[in-house]
Amino acid sequence: MNIIIYYEQFSFGGVDRHLSELVNNWTNKKDSISIITNKNNKGFQKIRNSLKKKIKVIYFNSYSYSYFINFLFKNKLSFLRFATYPFQPFFLLFSINLFLYLLKKINKNSVILSSNGSYPGSWANIAILIAAKIYNIKKRILVVHHEASFSRTFSKPYDFFIDRVVSRNLTNLICVSRATLNTIKTRRNLSYQYFKTQIIHNDIKILKKNLKKKLFVTLGKKYFLFGILGRTQAYKGHEDVLHGISHIDPKYRDKIRLIIIGENEFPRIKYLKNLAIKLKIRKNIIFTGYLTEDSQTIINNLDCVVMATRDFEGFGYTALEAIKLGKPLITTNVGAIKEFVNPKYAEIIKPKNVEKLTTALTNIFLYYKFYQNRSNVYKKKINTKEFRMSKAYELLFSN
Repeated sequence: MNIIIYYEQFSFGGVDRHLSELVNNWTNKKDSISIITNKNNKGFQKIRNSLKKKIKVIYFNSYSYSYFINFLFKNKLSFLRFATYPFQPFFLLFSINLFLYLLKKINKNSVILSSNGSYPGSWANIAILIAAKIYNIKKRILVVHHEASFSRTFSKPYDFFIDRVVSRNLTNLICVSRATLNTIKTRRNLSYQYFKTQIIHNDIKILKKNLKKKLFVTLGKKYFLFGILGRTQAYKGHEDVLHGISHIDPKYRDKIRLIIIGENEFPRIKYLKNLAIKLKIRKNIIFTGYLTEDSQTIINNLDCVVMATRDFEGFGYTALEAIKLGKPLITTNVGAIKEFVNPKYAEIIKPKNVEKLTTALTNIFLYYKFYQNRSNVYKKKINTKEFRMSKAYELLFSN
C-alpha cells in the first residue's frame, strides 16, 4: 500500500507528534509512506531524524493561504487578515494545481491522508483532496486535530463553499477526539452522507532512550519543578498559572520554580515576563524557549506537569505523556481532556479558576509523595493498554 501524508505547518505542535507516532509504530513493513510538507515546517524538521521507518519526503515552497496568514501575523499585520477573504478561491486554485503536479504519477490505489490542525484550516489541506479526487485516488482522508472554527456572518458564503467542497472530496473524516468531532458537527454544515466519520484517539509509546538524559539538574536539586510545555498562545492559560504561583504562600513559593518550555512567540513571551515581574515572581519563573530534547525527556525531568488551557484541547499530548511517565498532572477540563484523563489520578480543575489552581499547586508541592504514588498507579494501569492508534489507521486504510 502506498500512503501519502500531507501537512503544512510553520511552528511546533501536536500534529508533529501524531505523525511521528503514526509512522514509527506502523506495523506493515511492505507499505511505503511519503510525506509532502512545506520546506519551512519547523515541527517536521524537529521530528525528521526520529522517524524510524524509511520514508520519502517531498518538500515544496509554500505560498498557500496559511503561509500568507502566517506572514501577516509574524509582521504584526494580522488586522489585514479579513481583507484576504475575496482572494481565498485563488489560493485554493493555486494549491490544486500544485498537487495535480505532485500527484500526477501516484497509483490510484494509494491513500491520501491530509493532516490538519483546526477545521477547515489550510486551503492546501482541502486542495490535495480535490486533486486526489480528480486523479480518482480511492482513499482520501482528512484528519482534524483541533476544533472547528465558527461560521461568522461575514464569512458564511465562504464557509458554506468550504464545507460543500470538503464533503464532496473526501472519503473519510478522522477526528482525534469526540470533542473535536462535536465542534465540527455543531459549528459547521458538512454533508455527512458523502463520507465516513471515525474517532481515533492519539497515543504515544514511551521510549527508554528518552528517559536517560538529565535536564535542569542544578535547579532540580534546589527547587520543586512545575513545568508547562507547548506554545505560549493566550488560550494555553500561562497567565493563570503565573497568578496561581503568585498566590502560593511565600515560605513555600521560595522553594518552587515554574519552567515554561516552548518557542518564544513575540509579543506573548514579553507579556508573560512583564506579568511575572508585576506579580513579583520573576525569580520563580524560568523561560527556556524552544528545547531540542524530546518532550518525554523534558517531562521526565519535571516534578509536575501543568496544563491550564482556557477553552479547548483537541487532544492534549502533554497530558498523556505525563500520565504515561507517572508524573503528577494538573489540567483543566476542556475539550478532549475528559475523554482520557481519569480524575481519580489527576487534578482536573475548571479553566481560569486561579483559586483551585493555587490549591492544586500547593498540595502537590506539600504532599508530593502521595501524588507521586498515585501517578505511578495510573502509569501502570494505562501502560498495560495496547498501542492502538497505528493499527486503527492501518485497518481503515486497508478496507
